[in-house]
Amino acid sequence: MNITILPCFSPGRHEAEGIIIGHMLAGYGELELEMAACVGAAIKNIDESLRAMFSVRGEDRRIKLARANLKLPAAAAKLEALTERILTDMDWCKTIRNQYAHCQWYPTTNDGLGFVNFEDVALIVGPIGELEKYRTRLDLALLTEQEDFFVYTRCCFWHLTEQFKNWAEGSSSQTFPLPPVVAQPLSHI
Repeated sequence: MNITILPCFSPGRHEAEGIIIGHMLAGYGELELEMAACVGAAIKNIDESLRAMFSVRGEDRRIKLARANLKLPAAAAKLEALTERILTDMDWCKTIRNQYAHCQWYPTTNDGLGFVNFEDVALIVGPIGELEKYRTRLDLALLTEQEDFFVYTRCCFWHLTEQFKNWAEGSSSQTFPLPPVVAQPLSHI
């Protein structure tokens, strides 16, 4: 069978964009694992962290759980500002991921790749009408910037996890330096 579920990402169409979107959709789970590892380092129990983080459903709930579990260790280790910044960036990655996970892809010849975010459409009061009028544009440059931000957030978690381990063990390892701050990319054009 040569039919694909998403023909707009077929070779010669928006294939490069589809690859990046796929990376972010599948890679978000990697970010959640890094967040759980960070919590595990902070509370000094990775098993407890993994069970707690992945026994709840929903990205918002996991980020809130991480924030709650990191609050006291971050204060004790003097890592509050860094922890909050990284969790805020994680929340932005979740926003980007969710807009793609809950959408209809809508490419046009004139405007290129776009999508309709069903979570936004669902909030409309009154008749929804034609979905096309809710189309949001994307381009390869923005998608690349978004994927780079996911990678940046992962590197930040590596650094923060190491800082919590150093705090717990009284060491000063610097295997994962804090990357330079990267601004949150736009969610769409």
